[in-house]
Amino acid sequence: MTSVSAATNIDIVRENEEYWNCVDYSVSFMRENPEWGCVTVSSNKYFKGVSHIMNYKIVENGQIEIKDNMFETNYILCGFENDTLYYHFWENEPVRNYKWLRANNP
Repeated sequence: MTSVSAATNIDIVRENEEYWNCVDYSVSFMRENPEWGCVTVSSNKYFKGVSHIMNYKIVENGQIEIKDNMFETNYILCGFENDTLYYHFWENEPVRNYKWLRANNP
């Protein structure tokens, strides 16, 4: 008998858009626009408590364009390395639940 994890069978994006949160909006957008990645932002260096996931794209001079589809906002981050927030840039699709993350600013 082979054990299969439930997580491997479930899509991270919920089918019912009425229940979408920042994870669903960001992952769905990233799948449709592969030039955009996902970034998790938190005020806690271990990403404990409330965090928020958005889409990002690196633009010129180290600036990062942010697209927050949940709140329908776009803006450019300049000098975010010195910000009071912590950023985790996902290499692939993010996970919905995690024990801890660390900032990995480029």
